[in-house]
Amino acid sequence: MKMIKRFAALAVVGGAVLAATPAVAAPVAVTGAKPQAKVTILKPLVLTRVSDLDFGTVLLPATVTGTLNVKVAQDGAMTCGTGLTCAAAAASVGSYNVKGTNRQVVQITAPAVTMTNATQAGSLTVTLDAPGSVTLPNSGNTGVDFQVGGSFNVDSTTTDGVYSGDMNVTVDYQ
Repeated sequence: MKMIKRFAALAVVGGAVLAATPAVAAPVAVTGAKPQAKVTILKPLVLTRVSDLDFGTVLLPATVTGTLNVKVAQDGAMTCGTGLTCAAAAASVGSYNVKGTNRQVVQITAPAVTMTNATQAGSLTVTLDAPGSVTLPNSGNTGVDFQVGGSFNVDSTTTDGVYSGDMNVTVDYQ
């Protein structure tokens, strides 16, 4: 008899658990504009070097006083610090072409470059001057060109010789 009472008690508890299950709500339609799903598919960006940044030839004076700046702007204009002689005709901006998806904004990153002197100890830090971004044209297949200028300083400790370094210009969709 005790066993039957236990089964009966369990059946009552089980029934109470079933009775406590909430009822399923009826579906409700969204009012107003219907929600939408959205995705933007972009072509991979292709960055191509068109030309190198070249500061040409810079002639130091017999005595360098202080720090003197050499600059090639994005538009190709060259400026030299007082006392320096620059062969501006030999200077040129770096130029790149970027291709991708039509009418997209592309962010440009151009960190500083360390140029080293291959024959003597010495290095120059070039601060690059690039646009922050460009917008790809309606025909993204042709891409868009952008120019990169830069500047560096020389002083009395700068050694003579040829300096060079790799630019690390990168692009990404904004």
